[in-house]
Amino acid sequence: MSISLLGFIAILIWVTLLGFFVWGLYLLIRRVLASDNKDKEDHDWE
Repeated sequence: MSISLLGFIAILIWVTLLGFFVWGLYLLIRRVLASDNKDKEDHDWE
């Protein structure tokens, strides 16, 4: 069983885009959590 070159490239592109989406979502969530923690720390300092 051999996958056609076009199908292989399509799967490769799909996996790459999916990886970038998950990575971007992860960074966005980390940034939001970090800003929330900073806000809480600032309120504690006040």
